[in-house]
Amino acid sequence: MRRRKQDSVREKLSISQQYLADYLGISRSLLAMYEKNLRSLPTKASLKLAELELIYYRLNTKTGRLKIAPSHPEMERHTVKTKKAIKAHAATCNYKIILLQHKLDTMINEYSKALMLQQLLDELESPEVKKNQRSLENLWIQVQKDEALKKMIRHGEISRAKLQAELEVLKAEADIYNRLHDNI
Repeated sequence: MRRRKQDSVREKLSISQQYLADYLGISRSLLAMYEKNLRSLPTKASLKLAELELIYYRLNTKTGRLKIAPSHPEMERHTVKTKKAIKAHAATCNYKIILLQHKLDTMINEYSKALMLQQLLDELESPEVKKNQRSLENLWIQVQKDEALKKMIRHGEISRAKLQAELEVLKAEADIYNRLHDNI
């Protein structure tokens, strides 16, 4: 009877042909030919494979799932390290959120100041000053209005929207890492 590749213990455990061949003490090419039913295994290798399959099937429950084995000490260390890394990344995200929120608040404040300056300069600009384009006072007002306009552009809706989007992404990322940390 021909074996189906997905039915082999090697495939079910995601073991490479090379690893299994090394365990069985045979070459990878011999194992590949065995899996294609072109060759048979030496007796010693057949016994080792049968033992591996027996242990695998014994660990399976009636539903076909592996029973949960006691945790391996190395896995526990790995889990602790992973949990610490996840917690650190979540903390970094939360710190960046605070910084971005502060930057966003500053942008809103700077935009408001620039808008107020624009309005004040509009009020200062008298009809006589508007007519006389070469007056020193008018030149100063125009320079200040240009600077205020640059600030308004730099801290305007588009810049704030981009920052707000970045903030939302960071909040979502922090939320994911916090939930991941809690579930491990």
